[in-house]
Amino acid sequence: DYIDWFKTDTQGTDLRLFASLQDAVMKNVVLAEFEPGLIDAYESEDKVFHLLTYMQGRPFFLTDFDVKGTQRMNGQAFEGIFKSEFMQKVARHTLKPVPGWAEITYMNNFESTHFTARDFIVGWLFNSLRKHHGVALMIAEQGISRFNDHFFNDLKQYSKKRLFRESINIKNLFKAYIS
Repeated sequence: DYIDWFKTDTQGTDLRLFASLQDAVMKNVVLAEFEPGLIDAYESEDKVFHLLTYMQGRPFFLTDFDVKGTQRMNGQAFEGIFKSEFMQKVARHTLKPVPGWAEITYMNNFESTHFTARDFIVGWLFNSLRKHHGVALMIAEQGISRFNDHFFNDLKQYSKKRLFRESINIKNLFKAYIS
C-alpha cells in the first residue's frame, strides 16, 4: 500500500503506470524516476511535456532533468564512417547527441502532515545517495520541526558537512574558477 522509490523505464508508458497508482499511494511516493521521450520512438509514447504537465500541481518537485540522446543518422552511414567496434564506441561517447528522451526525477515535497518520521528519513537518505545534499538538509530541517527528534539533528549536520565538502571539491573549485 506504499511505494518509497518509483523507478520505471517502460519504453513509452512510464507516466501511465504512475498515473494508474491509487491516489493515496501516489501521493506517498517519496521519489519518482521516469524516462519519457522527446521524439516519437514508440507508438503512443508518454512524452516529457505530458509528464511535466501531469506532475504540476501534485505534491512533488523536480530534482533532476537530464536530456539524453543518440546520433540521428543512418546506421549504415555510422558504421561506414566508424568501421571498428572500438571507434563506434568512442563515437557514441564523444559525438554530440540529438535529444531523444530525458531522465527525470521528482521528489515529494512532504507538505502533507500524514508523513511519518520514517518517510522523512527515507527521503533524506534518497537525496543523500543522489548527492542532493541541499534537499536532504531541507528534509532534515522539516523533520526537526515536525518530530522534535534529535536524530534529525544528526542528519542535518551530516548534510551540512556534505554540502561543504562538495563545494570545496577540487573539481568544483576549478569549475567555479574558470566560469
